[in-house]
Amino acid sequence: MLAQKHREILAKHLPENALGLFMNYINEHPINLKITNARSTKLGDFKAPFHGHPARISVNGDLNPYSFLITLIHELAHWVIWKKHKNFRIIKPHGNEWKTEYKALMEPYLTNYIFPEPLFSVYRKHMLNPKASSSSDIHLMKELKKLDLRASQPILADLNLGDDFQFRGAHFQILKKNRTRFLCQEKRSKRNFLIHAMAEVVPQ
Repeated sequence: MLAQKHREILAKHLPENALGLFMNYINEHPINLKITNARSTKLGDFKAPFHGHPARISVNGDLNPYSFLITLIHELAHWVIWKKHKNFRIIKPHGNEWKTEYKALMEPYLTNYIFPEPLFSVYRKHMLNPKASSSSDIHLMKELKKLDLRASQPILADLNLGDDFQFRGAHFQILKKNRTRFLCQEKRSKRNFLIHAMAEVVPQ
């Protein structure tokens, strides 16, 4: 009965063709999973047991199904590392151990039966050497954003050097385009800021 309830909840968040695979996994490896409201600072997290509280994975509930799956497997890899290694706290959070587990956990899902093109090709390339955060891969983030369920705004990466834009109520100009964060000047104060290339902005 509980498994059916979990399936009904996860069916609202996972890609349809990934649901059965994931349910098979958590039926064999139960984990405390929490689906949260949107968080601006993170897409998901893993918390090891602490003061009597069990290990827990959380994922933002506003993510599109493919972002949700990627985040879920990312955090699941942390959980597997914690279970395997007694010295969990001295292992690098996104070191070789994590990359190995992340790749192994994602392998059954990494097909064009689950991921549509061109997302599948971009994500397969990303998984050759996965990063600590998928947001560091602009190509991947752009493809994921195209699949967002909510209406999308323009992003900073779509603008050109020297363009003006509004972000969080302030007006900026792009001074330099780096790989993931652009150097921008707030026009009123003349102060410079680094703003993520995937930030939603209002072109001026």
